[in-house]
Amino acid sequence: MSNEKKSNLVIIESLRAFLLLSEVPSIYKEKPTDFTRNRKLPFPRLVTFMIKALRKKISLEVTHFYEKLVSMALEEEQASLTPSAFCQSRQKLKPSFFRDSLRHFTHEFYTDNDERVKLWEGKRLLAVDGSIIELPHTEMFEKQYGTYANQHKTLRITARVSILYDVLNEMVIDGLLEKFGTGEREMALSHLTQASNNDLILYDRGYPSFDFIFEHQQTGVDFVIRAKVGWNNVVKAFVKSGLQTQQVDIMIADNEPIKGKLYNYKTKLRVRLVRVALSSGETEILITSLLDEIKYPNSIFMSLYFKRWGIETRYDVLKNSLRIENFSGLSEIVIQQDFFITLLIANMEALLRQQVNKEVKVKYPLRQYEYQVNISACVSLLRDKIADLLLGQHPQKVLDYLTKIFIQNIEPVRPDRSFVRKTDQYRTKKKPKMMKNRKINT
Repeated sequence: MSNEKKSNLVIIESLRAFLLLSEVPSIYKEKPTDFTRNRKLPFPRLVTFMIKALRKKISLEVTHFYEKLVSMALEEEQASLTPSAFCQSRQKLKPSFFRDSLRHFTHEFYTDNDERVKLWEGKRLLAVDGSIIELPHTEMFEKQYGTYANQHKTLRITARVSILYDVLNEMVIDGLLEKFGTGEREMALSHLTQASNNDLILYDRGYPSFDFIFEHQQTGVDFVIRAKVGWNNVVKAFVKSGLQTQQVDIMIADNEPIKGKLYNYKTKLRVRLVRVALSSGETEILITSLLDEIKYPNSIFMSLYFKRWGIETRYDVLKNSLRIENFSGLSEIVIQQDFFITLLIANMEALLRQQVNKEVKVKYPLRQYEYQVNISACVSLLRDKIADLLLGQHPQKVLDYLTKIFIQNIEPVRPDRSFVRKTDQYRTKKKPKMMKNRKINT
């Protein structure tokens, strides 16, 4: 990486080049014969239309999209594209196209961008966490994902989601949407393909296991994992000792299966345990690969682990501002497409908002509170300008316009505010109804 700062325009131009292909690679086609003819909805417009985020009846979205193209002088008149034609076109595109679009975007952000990329002690500071999202209640999804009953005995179809997230740069690096029964550790280990030995990943207390730590040490990825005080005998002994930190060897339990593993019952893993005292009086135990006690003293770990909260707030944005559960179709391929599109939009929003927040600090240096861009407004404005940004001839003008409007939608950041966490607040939340006249069974 060179010591320079990459502009938003360069990153957006790179994304445009990846998305707006004149010829679709075979790896993204459902069939080799797909996208071989120039239909009413060429591939660049299909992709842009999908990224715009379809929140209304498809026929209305098509009308509004082509009105936008006419205003941009990309069409002479309103096209006769039908919702059915659009839905047939999107079925030809594998969701992996948008997964790779997300990865391309993040790779462009981190490459040759030293001045802009925020690091912790020279490392990317990442976090992994899982959540659940509700899927449309269809017979197909009921068979594929299964159902579960909440405390009110209401049957719901849910999927498990996991993301790998850069808490300093607010970038989603990787995402997975699987069956509800898929284990969080299994999904987290899948994210390691997108991590490197220059990363430090933060995990909550649902993740520690011998196998989990072994896989991280094999790949050379550093970690900090919160553990329950009674996680194993080594941790129990550490808690009882009263020590603030200790390097220990952990071994797999005798009753744990090891068939097909690269370790045995004699394998030892060297880790460091750190005791953190919370303001509530509780004791928190962290397991980490950061063994150097001089470079990484005990005093840094409380604030370091607290940075994991960024992934919690990002899930709030994904569910509420970006409405990740509001799908535009009723098939597996559409669910996966929409999922990765939402993550891509989240990263685009973060890219633009962070740059504007720096300008806000310069513009309003003497106000009582620090101000920042309102995320919900940012998402709405970005979606409205997606076609201009991706298909237009002057993306810099679009970026300048968005910057101007973002600065008009700011809110104060009030420090030292705290809230009681309501762990079951989403269980009773009403989900958007899947209206039959709004969705197409694709």
